[in-house]
Amino acid sequence: MNILASVHQAGYLVEHITDLCSAILLVLAEAIPELGLFISLVGAVSSTALALLFPPIIELVVCWQNTNLSPFMVIKDVTIVLIGLLGFATGTYESITAIIKAFDK
Repeated sequence: MNILASVHQAGYLVEHITDLCSAILLVLAEAIPELGLFISLVGAVSSTALALLFPPIIELVVCWQNTNLSPFMVIKDVTIVLIGLLGFATGTYESITAIIKAFDK
């Protein structure tokens, strides 16, 4: 019976944390005038890193340690990382430029 009570209390804790996070996001959305521009910046930075930078780097590290590294894999992964860096740089530049233009008005 004691375990069920603690599980029930944990459910209430999760609900309160969810409500608190929602309230914080609501306040941020109302406080930041151009929230979409900042979301674009966060997306340019984090999405590029998660989709195009980290996976090939992790593959290179893992295959290097397992000695399964072929020249084709190195060329493929370096090409993906270079494309990811280009996307990261252009996306971040465009987002920052849009933020500057929006706040110069």
